[in-house]
Amino acid sequence: MWPISPEDWKPNGEFALDVRESGEVAESGMLLNAVHIPMGELRDRLGELPRNCKILIYCQKGQRGYLAACALKGSGFEDVANLRGGFAQARLNGF
Repeated sequence: MWPISPEDWKPNGEFALDVRESGEVAESGMLLNAVHIPMGELRDRLGELPRNCKILIYCQKGQRGYLAACALKGSGFEDVANLRGGFAQARLNGF
């Protein structure tokens, strides 16, 4: 698991996973091509995630994304990253 800052992230085929609550997504949208699975549903929906590519996880500011990344690593996912600063920081950086 590794953190990546929006300044350093260059999208390259990663699976983007938004773990924010549905209300947050409805209010502010998501990153392009991201898949939304709320943090509270993540463990029950692991089968929807790819195991053959990098997964970039984000939440609103970064803490839930970190926890989600830890949960995925603990469930055997190999290539997992947390977007540092989350959706809020990514939007400031033009994503």
